[in-house]
Amino acid sequence: MSEHLRIFNDQMENAGIKEREQVHKDGNWHETFHCWCYQPSEHGTFLYFQKRTADKAEFPSLFDITVAGHIEAGEDVISAGLREIEEEVGITATPDKLFRIGTYKEELVIQGGVDRELCRLFLMQVTPDMKLETSDEVVDIIRVTADDLSNIDERAVPYRSVITGDAGLMERQDIVPHELGYFKYLLQQLEKKVEKL
Repeated sequence: MSEHLRIFNDQMENAGIKEREQVHKDGNWHETFHCWCYQPSEHGTFLYFQKRTADKAEFPSLFDITVAGHIEAGEDVISAGLREIEEEVGITATPDKLFRIGTYKEELVIQGGVDRELCRLFLMQVTPDMKLETSDEVVDIIRVTADDLSNIDERAVPYRSVITGDAGLMERQDIVPHELGYFKYLLQQLEKKVEKL
């Protein structure tokens, strides 16, 4: 069964419902859930990235948001988010674990169209009782410090897999090509959140 999404016009007003593939072909604005897992530590604040599987239609084998997915027509953002968290990284989360940091409008050129997303951004703190896992869509989960990520356009940054323990270096071309402004916004909001802990 095909996935249907709620679409929006350029003024961000509801413009109806459309099949997902057609949404991307037509370049319609639509909602997505983005959740960044983070963990404060004495070494700085870690941010978690998933590594997409090699068979993904868009951006295969690249690092991306810890958990992300489309919000289907008729679905609210929290329900969609909790579903995606469980599907992608194996955590059964509750709404109180999600901290909303805003909406970011982003356009990505993809095969067969333009992906115009109203990214509903959330943070979720990783706690000792959480065990992140891989899935059909995710082959690895890594963590990098927020300070290192802020320099990703200038140099490769070190990471460590939370699945295998392996270390490596991540460069800008290893990440789904989100706008630089997206990461700046994320890091600003993360800093505000961590300051309050």
